[in-house]
Amino acid sequence: MIEVRLAGVSTDSSTGQPVIVLEPLDELSARALPIWIGRPEATSILFALQDIRTSRPMTHDLLLSIIRATGFSVMRVEVTRVEGDTFYACIRLRNGHEEAALDARPSDCIAIAVRVGCPILVEAAVMDEASIIIEDAQEAKIAEFHDFIEHVDPEDFSIDS
Repeated sequence: MIEVRLAGVSTDSSTGQPVIVLEPLDELSARALPIWIGRPEATSILFALQDIRTSRPMTHDLLLSIIRATGFSVMRVEVTRVEGDTFYACIRLRNGHEEAALDARPSDCIAIAVRVGCPILVEAAVMDEASIIIEDAQEAKIAEFHDFIEHVDPEDFSIDS
């Protein structure tokens, strides 16, 4: 398993679909793992990153409350495999000596991870298969992406009624 960080939430310029980007913490090579997600999950992640509180619990806040009410805590989240364009992940929980793994979408795992500050891990085979290499020629795009991340507004991902 490779420990990663959430480099950011962006929008795919060709489709308008939100995408999360995960980057390895301990690698010298510039690799990134993009995972396309839904708008509600992107909004939830951005709200958590920016510490925006809503008057009622969002779905991921509710899930976290349920986990805690059962006496469990979140140890880490893992992106475990990829099949075609579909990524699989799990939330690893602990209650004393008891451990459990909940199957979940990567976007839900990341939404939980940013709320609790737990490690995010990616199976090495997933990183090898689905990551992209960021070359030196793309440094301007990387800088632009990081600037976007620093100034993104959660309203950019709001769902129109």
